[in-house]
Amino acid sequence: MANELKVIVYMTAIISTGYALMKYTVPDEEQMKKRLDPALRLEYDKMKLANREKSQLLMDRIREAAETDKPAWEIANEHLKKD
Repeated sequence: MANELKVIVYMTAIISTGYALMKYTVPDEEQMKKRLDPALRLEYDKMKLANREKSQLLMDRIREAAETDKPAWEIANEHLKKD
């Protein structure tokens, strides 16, 4: 029983230390953004906006597919013909 308790204590200490080091050393998104060069920050904002628009378009298409009885490939073909 004592060995199991020691293992649990050591394991908890090691994992806690690793987590604390990660939280202390890894910057969050806002800190990274503040460190960027203004040109890179502008590029980052543009890419983030473009990714958000793509995600929104994908979600719209998924909702549309969920509301119809058509197969997914027919819906995809319709969107390809539109674009």
